[in-house]
Amino acid sequence: MNSEDELNPSLTKTDLAYRALDDWFSRSSPSYQVHWTPREVIFRGAVQHDGAGSPEDLASMISQHGVDLVSEDVDGRRFVTARLNLAPPHRHRYFLHLGLFLLTFLMTVSCGSTAIGTPWEISRAGLLAFREWRSGQPGAACNAFLELLTSGLCFSVPFLTILTVHEFGHYFAARWHRMSTTLPFFIPIPVGIGTMGAMIALRSPLVHRRAVFDVGIAGPLAGFLVALPIFYYGIELSTVESLARHTGLLLEEGKSLLYVGLVWLLKGPIPSDHALFLHPIAWAGWFGLFITALNLVPVGQLDGGHIAYAMFGPGHAKLARVVFLFILFLIPVWGSYIVFAALLYFLVRLVHPPAIDETVGLNPWRYTLGWAMFAIFILTFVPIPLSVR
Repeated sequence: MNSEDELNPSLTKTDLAYRALDDWFSRSSPSYQVHWTPREVIFRGAVQHDGAGSPEDLASMISQHGVDLVSEDVDGRRFVTARLNLAPPHRHRYFLHLGLFLLTFLMTVSCGSTAIGTPWEISRAGLLAFREWRSGQPGAACNAFLELLTSGLCFSVPFLTILTVHEFGHYFAARWHRMSTTLPFFIPIPVGIGTMGAMIALRSPLVHRRAVFDVGIAGPLAGFLVALPIFYYGIELSTVESLARHTGLLLEEGKSLLYVGLVWLLKGPIPSDHALFLHPIAWAGWFGLFITALNLVPVGQLDGGHIAYAMFGPGHAKLARVVFLFILFLIPVWGSYIVFAALLYFLVRLVHPPAIDETVGLNPWRYTLGWAMFAIFILTFVPIPLSVR
C-alpha cells in the first residue's frame, strides 16, 4: 500500500486492504486467483520464496483491515490465502439453534417411544397418566407412560448424540480451514423418527480439494465412530423372539452387511421362525448408520460427493451419474427412493461445484481414508431400509 492511497480520503479501509493485497500478490505470486463472493474477497496463490516480502510482512501490513490470512505448505510449495471481509462477521443465532435442538429432542423422544410413529400416542398416554395421578391412585396408565418415555429417551439421546457429533465434525473441520460456518440446524418433524436430520451452512467457499475432503469426511467419520458402538450395545440389549408370539404387522429393519455381521457375532444364527426385536438404543444406532450411508452416497454436495470430488476431481461427475442411475433402479424396490432421487437431482445436484484452487490434490493418507469411507458406505448401505411383514 503506498502513501498516496493512504492519503486519499475517498478510499475506504476495504479499498485500501484490497489494493494492498492485490499489490502484494502481484509481486509475490506468478499467478494468483481473486474470487469474489457476497461476503468476502479471496486472494490465493503459490508464493515464490524470493518474492517481494513474506506472508508475515503482509499480515502486519493489513492486520487492521479485517483480513484473515492463512499460509500453508503443500507438496513443497507455499500457498497463501487471504480473505477480505465485505460484510460484518457472522453472528450465531444461539437461541434459534438451541430452540430447534430442543424441539427435535422433544419430537424424537415422542416419535421414538414407538420406534417410528407420531407424538400423539405418548401424548395420549401422558394425559391418561396425569388423570390417574391426579386421582391419587397411580397405576397402569402411569406405568404405561413411563415405559413409553423410557423407550423414547433410550432412542432420542443416543440418536441425537450421533447427529450432533456428525454435524460438529463438519463444523470443526470448516473452522480448522478458517471458513465461516453456522452452528448445526436441527430439523424437527412430528412424524417418523421426529427429525429429518441436521445441517450446517458454509458461508465461505471451499478453497481447495483438501479442504473439500476434510470438511466432507469429518462428519460421517465422526458420526460412524459414535454410531457403531451404540448399535453394537443396542444389539446386545435386543432380544431374539419367536414370530408366533407377535400378531399383526411387524416393522422390519433393513439388514446391511455390517448389520448381518454384528448380529451373527452377538446373537449367532437366528432360526427362520424367529426374529431379532431391536431395543430402542439399537434403533438409534441403526438409524445413525443409515443416515451415515445416505450421506456417503457419492453425488453432488452430499458428504460422499465432497469426498469423491476431492479424490477424483472432475472425473467424479461420471461416478455421480452412475450412482444416481442405480438409485433410480432402486425405486421399484423401495418407493421412498423417489423422494431421495428428487432431492439429489433438484436440490443437491449431481455434480460437485469446483473449488477455487483445483491444483492442490490429496496426499496419500487422505486417499486411504477416502477409500475406507467408501468401504463403510458399502458396509452400511441398505437397499430396502424398512418393510412391514
